[in-house]
Amino acid sequence: MKFAPAFRTSLAAFLLMPMSASALAQLKPEAQLGSRLAVQPKTADPAVAARISKDVAKCVLMGRSMFVTKFLNNSDPVQVDFKMIGTTERKIAGDLGMPNCLEAQMNITQSAVQMSFPISTLRTLLAEESYLKVYENSPDLPENAVEAVARHFVSQGDDLSRARGLAAFADCITFNDTAGADKVLRTVPRSVDEKAAARALAPTLGKCLVAGQTVSLTSENIRAIVADGLWSRFVYGSKPNA
Repeated sequence: MKFAPAFRTSLAAFLLMPMSASALAQLKPEAQLGSRLAVQPKTADPAVAARISKDVAKCVLMGRSMFVTKFLNNSDPVQVDFKMIGTTERKIAGDLGMPNCLEAQMNITQSAVQMSFPISTLRTLLAEESYLKVYENSPDLPENAVEAVARHFVSQGDDLSRARGLAAFADCITFNDTAGADKVLRTVPRSVDEKAAARALAPTLGKCLVAGQTVSLTSENIRAIVADGLWSRFVYGSKPNA
């Protein structure tokens, strides 16, 4: 999907870059339901993996909501401040209870899969579920709403520039089309509906992108960007009347 941008600066160069190169956790269930023998897990189909990831995030939020809030409040679209959270990149998967949540999903699906969760992916998954937990329907912008919302950036140097750029892009989208951004998160990941909702945001994405450049965006990374934007605006920032 390609969108021609209208204005903004210093964003397009990194929109397609991964937000973090480091993998948070590679989770490998050791046994299938009803079996005492260890099995070699297979890599999940992308669509199946996306849906399992969403359910894992829901499970994590249900079981460790306070820790999730602390994690989200001390991170930005590029980096996480593990020291402020009181953990390390190596320990955070356990602190969030992710292995137990993934194992529960494997029991439900009765299959063993191998999955990796980059830290940026985990952050957007938890931001999405945290937002959806608060808002059953798309919230309205308050009358005094402004485009740039309050955020806490933990990145430094070049990463801070990237984080600010991604945040500005997300803020622009959620300010100009809150309902359209919300609709993306109400769809099943990697579904036809998700693609349709992402395409419907095309005019807003074009308005919010960098002047003079064309950027390719997938429905998956559009979902990640609006998840950050909606959580930042309506959960972390001032809440409007829902």
